[in-house]
Amino acid sequence: LNTHPLVQRDLNFVLPESLRWKELTDIISSLQEPLLLRVDYKETYRDAKRDGADKKRVLIGLALQSESQTLTTEMTDQAVQRIVSAVESKSGGKLLGAGA
Repeated sequence: LNTHPLVQRDLNFVLPESLRWKELTDIISSLQEPLLLRVDYKETYRDAKRDGADKKRVLIGLALQSESQTLTTEMTDQAVQRIVSAVESKSGGKLLGAGA
């Protein structure tokens, strides 16, 4: 049993309507991020006025944990940033609330 605490982060992406859940999880899985235990689907929301036509918001939950140590904020943030960068570059999506 792992005695180190689990860290959970939620990410809300604006993604192309055509992107399917399996494609999104394949992008994240391809990173082989060692701290990532799982990706959980939370919800999908559509608002063409705010996000544009053929776009959707997908809220995902990340569970991160290390087998050898308690995660620091920096370690967690770096892992999350690698995931965000991969999703944005490979899907054409954008993290909601990131930048202007």
